[in-house]
Amino acid sequence: MNYTKEIHKYKGFKLLSLDLRGNSLMGKSNLFYSFVDGNDKQNLIYTTVIIGANGTGKSNLFRIIIELLKELNDLSRGKNRSYNVDGNFNLRFSVNGDIFEYANIISGAESADNNSVYEKGNAAFLLRNGEKVNFENAQFPLAIVANSIMLTDKFPFYRKEDNGKGEKVEAFKQYKYLGVRNIPQSASTRAYVRRTVGFIVEQFEKRESNKTGFIAALKRATDFLELENSIEIFYYTSNNAKFFKGDLTPNNLDDYFESIKKKYPRAEDNPPFKLNQYLKIKDDRKLIKSICEFCNNLVNDEKLEKLPYKYSSIRKMTYNLIEPKSFEKLNAEYAMLEHLRQLGMISSPEIQLKRAGGYSLQESSSGEYHFFSSIVGLMATVKATNSLILIDEPEISLHPNWQMKYLSFLRELFGHSEYATCHILVATHSHFLISDLKGDSSKILGLKRTGKEIEVIDLPKEIDTFGWSAEDVLYNVFKVVSTRNKFVAEDIAEILNELSTGDKNKTNKLSRKKYDELIELELALKESDPLKRVVRTILTKVFK
Repeated sequence: MNYTKEIHKYKGFKLLSLDLRGNSLMGKSNLFYSFVDGNDKQNLIYTTVIIGANGTGKSNLFRIIIELLKELNDLSRGKNRSYNVDGNFNLRFSVNGDIFEYANIISGAESADNNSVYEKGNAAFLLRNGEKVNFENAQFPLAIVANSIMLTDKFPFYRKEDNGKGEKVEAFKQYKYLGVRNIPQSASTRAYVRRTVGFIVEQFEKRESNKTGFIAALKRATDFLELENSIEIFYYTSNNAKFFKGDLTPNNLDDYFESIKKKYPRAEDNPPFKLNQYLKIKDDRKLIKSICEFCNNLVNDEKLEKLPYKYSSIRKMTYNLIEPKSFEKLNAEYAMLEHLRQLGMISSPEIQLKRAGGYSLQESSSGEYHFFSSIVGLMATVKATNSLILIDEPEISLHPNWQMKYLSFLRELFGHSEYATCHILVATHSHFLISDLKGDSSKILGLKRTGKEIEVIDLPKEIDTFGWSAEDVLYNVFKVVSTRNKFVAEDIAEILNELSTGDKNKTNKLSRKKYDELIELELALKESDPLKRVVRTILTKVFK
């Protein structure tokens, strides 16, 4: 491989290729994925779309990529390899021009069927620009963001680990999971919204330009959904008679939780979460006092809104993200709000979008919910430079019109030149997404299953799908044909027109070029389709 031509060719982070052989998640197929066209522009964020039917391993591919980067991260910190990825592999990526390979095989990088493997087994190694280096020399994307709204997503979920000092720290600090699971085997919409609010607050703590850009991005998201430019985060109070009369004291708080503690004298009695949280902080008297003062100020300063129900004592706290001052207030109070939530004194946060009458994010259509929450999560976690963004099936619950605009919205969202150093991978089974993909800064990979084998189809670069209709994509990319697909009829008409010239040389040339394609069409068309008879006639009368 000629590394000299590739070094410093790519800007920022680019995931270049993955050679997989004998991996159990992929049915032990030999697969080679080339994610980037080296001739494409490097001044725009790069997008790779991986499209295929269910069962072609799209989600598992994303999981394997993350697991390999996690393994390399562990090795770079002196830990042992986890062996979460079996079989043979070669993951190639570029960081600021240098080409890295984390692998246990040397790949020819052209095909998974090549014979250039001269090192096998599970002894993983690292190459930089073709030369072996120690794992501590590894470089990584600044952020690895995994986004999915599916309850059954395949993205890894890493628990915090002990740092040797009795502290729990992130096991893979670059990795951000944006999904609905709150633990590996459990999913929660409430936890997902809470995590989204946390990401929003993180944005405020970054530099001022990030905050301004984030608010502008939120406005673009509401415009995309044809909603009002108002995004509110709100909390409901709980047990007003105890906590929100304006006279709460540390002794009151102690008495309340002590009464609960008496009901759970033993640890195995499974005490409620709020009691455990109280026991953790009860000796911090300064914090307990601050909690009481915060609750009293909410009441005495009339910051709590009454609900439009006659006999309800519940109150509401609201923060509008589109208004900078309200955004600033949320940031200033968020840590205290989290203490109150964990102590059961207020609800988990909700996000409210505004149409006529307003409604919470949970009450919105599933398409609006999925789109808005994922966009907020992406904007809050993607670093402006050198990020890898993995989005699994964003089309779920999205109207076809939104699907066709989705990638252009991402390009607009990450249109600043800083994001040109990032790489987006989108896994989808929607042909609508492809019709909005620009060819000069993107690539399409098709996945196809034949029996137990998975096949990777590298869409030729000369095929530009930007602006294609759904029929274009179905026929020209995936060879899906029907009587309603005018492109089938156009191809057949072109063949018949050329045959009608009587030019023997042209007929022979046509035979070599079109025979296999016509065979595919004949097999794909239904028996009831009149075009099937035309194709058979051409094959039997002309291509003898």
